[in-house]
Amino acid sequence: MDPEQNYWRWPRFRGIGTAIGHVSVYEHQYGRPLLSALVVHAGTMHAGDGFAQLARDLGYQIQPDQDRAYWRGQVEAVVQCWHGPGRDSTPQNDRDTKIRSLVSNAMSQLAEVTRLLEA
Repeated sequence: MDPEQNYWRWPRFRGIGTAIGHVSVYEHQYGRPLLSALVVHAGTMHAGDGFAQLARDLGYQIQPDQDRAYWRGQVEAVVQCWHGPGRDSTPQNDRDTKIRSLVSNAMSQLAEVTRLLEA
């Protein structure tokens, strides 16, 4: 991801969010959850603000107060997607991954509906 080690120079990690974002765009194009959900700030152990914005840019409907819930859902989806033994790139696995991603997105949207109904 950084063969010239540009992100390790001062100021450290400058621009790494863009590179990590490209990974999530790639995963999204193949129907998989956003892999960058596993990248967190060392101090907070939460995703940065750019994570939710990238998801919105990719078409996910996330209300501003639901950023953290969406992020947690993506972490779970990534773990589910890549946890299975012998994961390969067969069409069946790609189909299953897309289904899991769509279900994760639907769950996020249902959580938002529930929140709005309770308000």
